Amino acid sequence: MPHKGVVVFPDAPWQNGGTSTTVRMPALEDVANRPIAHHVLDALLAEGVDEVIVAGTADALIEVRASLNRYRSSELRLAYAVSAPNADPVTTLRAAAPLVGAAPCIVHAGDGLLDARLDVYVGAAAEQSLDLVLLCHGSAFSGPSSNGFAADEPSSATIPGILCEAGVGMFGPGAFREACQASCGGTASGLDVLAQRLSDDGKAVEVCLADGWRHYRGNPRDLLEVNRLALDLITPQRHPTGRQNRIEGRVLIHETATVTTSVIVGPAVVGEGASITNSYIGPYTSIGARAQIEGAEIERSIISPGARVMHVGTRLVSSLVGRGAHVFRDFSLPRAMRLCVGEGDEVALC
Repeated sequence: MPHKGVVVFPDAPWQNGGTSTTVRMPALEDVANRPIAHHVLDALLAEGVDEVIVAGTADALIEVRASLNRYRSSELRLAYAVSAPNADPVTTLRAAAPLVGAAPCIVHAGDGLLDARLDVYVGAAAEQSLDLVLLCHGSAFSGPSSNGFAADEPSSATIPGILCEAGVGMFGPGAFREACQASCGGTASGLDVLAQRLSDDGKAVEVCLADGWRHYRGNPRDLLEVNRLALDLITPQRHPTGRQNRIEGRVLIHETATVTTSVIVGPAVVGEGASITNSYIGPYTSIGARAQIEGAEIERSIISPGARVMHVGTRLVSSLVGRGAHVFRDFSLPRAMRLCVGEGDEVALC
């Protein structure tokens, strides 16, 4: 029986502070020039999932659906499960249960990525007839746990140390429906509650550390980490020589982008209509659509669509440049540093 997918979106969007009034859901922020949620669907599709249930409140799903409609794959069918307003995570998961039925399923948070393929966990779950394999971030553990699949028998006792960072779970046939029926609310990700319920009922539950799990809830550093994970998965692309460029490693350049007398070292992506001139673009950098980079050095950064970075005079590292923003070096006198920094924004001067 093929796996179904369940992608869960939080109820409350994140509102960027400072000079922006744009309200965005974290899962819809771009990494590697695509929304995080699109990369999540890629991960599920790679595991043979052909049907995904998208779960969230009505308000959340309005924006989510508009974004996922742009996900281009004829191999993946999307269905939507709507939970009540201000629903807790477990209630949101329960809304998806009727659409999952008795099928095995992979539950994945919509705002995070894993630094590994899921097939090793999916395969082990099937081989050992496990009811649930729960992947948790290592820092979420305060006590011992089973790590990997070395144990001869899966743990079915109370699971110690399952806290907030349960981002991915693989459920065996019928297990997701059973866990949702047994649960009666909870906190944290929701998956931890379902895991504890299954364990209390004597089901075979395995807990694994996933040190490479990263999710974005509004912290810019986390967004850069998710960007790194997404770029690590891009496919190499051949680039024509010319225009005195040097391109190394895994680099994706949109056919409408222009790169002149520049060096790009992958993994990196350059979006539609972007322009890069006399610049160095280093590893783990995403250059958004219609962005303009001239006389600049940038690495491990996200340059959002429509942004401009011009002759800044020093290398930008681990930086986020927002949509339509302009970062430039002003040569007028008197020389001074002039900043427009909004509430909650961060500027590091080195």
